Amino acid sequence: MPVEIVELNKSHNRSEFDCGAESLNLYLKVTAHQAQTKAKSKTTVLVHPESPKRILGYFTLVLAVVPSDDFPPPYCNQYKNGLPGVNLARLAVSLECQREGYGALLLVKALEKVLRVSEQAGCASCFVDAKNGAQAFYQKFGFIPLLSDPNRLFLPIKTIKALQR
Repeated sequence: MPVEIVELNKSHNRSEFDCGAESLNLYLKVTAHQAQTKAKSKTTVLVHPESPKRILGYFTLVLAVVPSDDFPPPYCNQYKNGLPGVNLARLAVSLECQREGYGALLLVKALEKVLRVSEQAGCASCFVDAKNGAQAFYQKFGFIPLLSDPNRLFLPIKTIKALQR
């Protein structure tokens, strides 16, 4: 099924989204649009062109700096004052669309945005908090666990550039 990835706006039907994780559902339904309006984060949604108001999946990006102590060598040596990057704060796919490759599609699109940020400003990595057993999903793409928390992972910009080729 052809899909489009667009910025979240008021026309999208957030109230019917269900990915099976209440915290991700609640964020999209209650907080995402307001946080975007206040420039706290940016949410992008996956929709079908024939029903563009229905959200099939989404991701949210926000800027971050993570302390250097959390990183394995050689990253902790290269970035002594913290590693600047973009946090993939949320990524979710509706229950009816799971296992169709949309999670990977959303991740690739998020990484494309992270790469664009790195070309304009200081950004050395993409971070993610992998909850509910999602670590394996992110590690397939090369994400590396932080020393301080195995559920917090990062992907260096150098790796993102290699994935884009």
